[in-house]
Amino acid sequence: MSEPGSPGPAHDRLYDRVRALREIGLLIESPLTLQAVLTEVVEKTTDLMGAERSVLYLIEGDELLSRIIDGTHVSEVRLRLGQGITGWVAQTGRPVLVPDAYADARFDRSEDERSGFRTRCILCHPLIGRNGHTIGVVEVINKVDGGVFGHQDLEFAGLLSTQLAMTIENSRLMLDLVSK
Repeated sequence: MSEPGSPGPAHDRLYDRVRALREIGLLIESPLTLQAVLTEVVEKTTDLMGAERSVLYLIEGDELLSRIIDGTHVSEVRLRLGQGITGWVAQTGRPVLVPDAYADARFDRSEDERSGFRTRCILCHPLIGRNGHTIGVVEVINKVDGGVFGHQDLEFAGLLSTQLAMTIENSRLMLDLVSK
């Protein structure tokens, strides 16, 4: 909350986001496992975006794979490249804001039907690796306040995606070096 005379809620939100980017940068250098770092980043993303959920998908072959950790339970979600909005972002490498998921022809309703969750709005941003190829996608779902994601949210997701892509690629390089 803003103190009297301070710039206001928008300034506070910007400060929180900058601080979170710094914390994420420090996480990258931490001794945590890649899965632990990614889980922490997804939790921070959800909080900072004022979202109900965030999901990180990594490209494995011709699929997107997400391992969702809820306490001690781990579940996997697999999508084909091009499937749904997330698959479209992975395939095209272009970010997207979708203010009404059910009005978008790319939206795949099957997960909502299976889970009973209702997706209203979506922000998806690709994770672009050093070689310019998409290595994953960050999907942010439903603003908690009932609003929609805006262009500032998309820009922030772009910053997060850049850090995530570097973290993932660095981790893969380290694993490759260790295995050799």
